[in-house]
Amino acid sequence: MNDLLVSYRNGLDLFREYRFWEAHEKWEYLWNKMKLDDKLHYKADLIKGIIQISAAFHKLYNQKNIYGFKKIILNSKKYFQDYPQIVKYLNSFYYDIDVMKYQRVFEDLIESIETDIFKINF
Repeated sequence: MNDLLVSYRNGLDLFREYRFWEAHEKWEYLWNKMKLDDKLHYKADLIKGIIQISAAFHKLYNQKNIYGFKKIILNSKKYFQDYPQIVKYLNSFYYDIDVMKYQRVFEDLIESIETDIFKINF
């Protein structure tokens, strides 16, 4: 398995363990590699959006900053322009927070994005 896919999956494992900052760091490595790669750069924004979501959960869980959480979540929408279902979901964060529900949904969301990101031959 190549190092980019390993970084992606390691980040997802960390996210599931509520280690949001570490997941953020793992995905940032992936994002930096992808944005410089001719075959992968067009998917780098998707990874940046996932990084933002992880940072938002770090704000909420570790810093107890609901305002910061909402602000980052809403700002992350721009990275999901090609994924209208995700943008629609992100819009709901401003009005309602059920953190445990969102945690599970984001785990599923991030895992499902994997198939789209890695359709490319490395």
